[in-house]
Amino acid sequence: MDYGRLLTDAWKITWRTKYLWLLGFLASLGQGLGSALGIWSNNLIFAIPENGRDLDARLEQWFNPANWRPGQVWGWLIGGTLALFFLLLVYWLLVAWADGAIIGATLSRADDHPITFLESARLGRRYLGRFIVIDAVVFLPLFVIVLLIMLVAGGAVVGSAFTAVQSTSPDAALNVLAIAGIILVPLLCLTVPAGILTSIFRTLAFRQTAVSMSPTADTAMYQNSVRAILRQTWQVVRRRWSSVFLVAILLWALTYVLRMVASMAALPMYFLAVLPMIDGGIFPGVSTPWLMLLVSSALSLGTTAVLALVHAYTAVVWTLAYREFAAIPPSES
Repeated sequence: MDYGRLLTDAWKITWRTKYLWLLGFLASLGQGLGSALGIWSNNLIFAIPENGRDLDARLEQWFNPANWRPGQVWGWLIGGTLALFFLLLVYWLLVAWADGAIIGATLSRADDHPITFLESARLGRRYLGRFIVIDAVVFLPLFVIVLLIMLVAGGAVVGSAFTAVQSTSPDAALNVLAIAGIILVPLLCLTVPAGILTSIFRTLAFRQTAVSMSPTADTAMYQNSVRAILRQTWQVVRRRWSSVFLVAILLWALTYVLRMVASMAALPMYFLAVLPMIDGGIFPGVSTPWLMLLVSSALSLGTTAVLALVHAYTAVVWTLAYREFAAIPPSES
C-alpha cells in the first residue's frame, strides 16, 4: 500500500467535500463540549475571584447534607441517571450515524460518484441498524472486563470494611485488598489493549458494512448480515494485519501532531485570557467577564473545529484504506 498516496487522497476528499467537516463536528461533539466546558470553567469561574467565592458558597450550600431531603436526593439521582443515559444514547447514535454518512460519502467520492449531504445522511441512516448490532457484539468482551473490574473493586471495598469490623486482626482487611489487587492488576492491564483492538475492529467492521451493502457489491462475495460482516472483517484483518497496524500507528501519530500544533497555536489566546486579570487590564472599556467569555468562546470553537477536521480526515483515511484491504477476495490467502 502506498501510504503517502493514501493520506493525500484522503486529504483531497476531505477538503473538497466540505460537509464532511460538519459530520466530523457532530461526531466529535462530545470531545468539543468537554473542552469547551473546561475552558469556560477555568476562565470564567475560577479565574475571577468574586465568581469563584460565589461558586464556593453555592457548592457548600448544595452539598450540605442538612439541606437534603431523602425523597429529593433519590429524585435527583434517578432523574440525573436517566437524563445522562438518554444523552449518552443520543450521542452514541449521532456518532454512529455521522460515521456512516462519512463512510458512504467517501466511498462514493472514491468511485467518482460524489453525492450530496442528504444522500450521505440517508446512507448513514441505512447503515445505522447494523452499526448498533456491531457495537453491541464487538464491545461485549470489553464490557465484561470492565464489569469484572467494578465487581472486584466493589467487593474489595465492602469485604475489607466488613472484615475490619468483624475481625480482631488489623491485617485482615489489608489481606482482602491485597487479594483484590492481585486480581485487578491483570484486568486493568488487559483493558487498554482490549479497548484499542476493539475500537480498531469496530472501525473496520463499519467500513465492511458499507462495502457489503453497496449496490455494486458482489453478492456472491459479500453478505450484509451482521454475522457475515464480522466474519468478513476478521478475514480482512487476519490477511492484512500488518497494514492495519501501520495505518493505526500512522493515524495516531498524525492526530497527536495535529492536536499538538493546534494547542501551540492556541497559546496566544490563552495568554490573552489571562491579561484581563492584570491590574488595569488591556481593554479598559470592556468588562473582564465579557472579554474572557469572548476569548473562551473563540478557544472552544477553535478546539472543536480542529477535532471535527481531524475526525473527518481520519475517518476518510480508514475508509480508503479498508477499500484497498477488501479489494483482495476473501478466498485468497
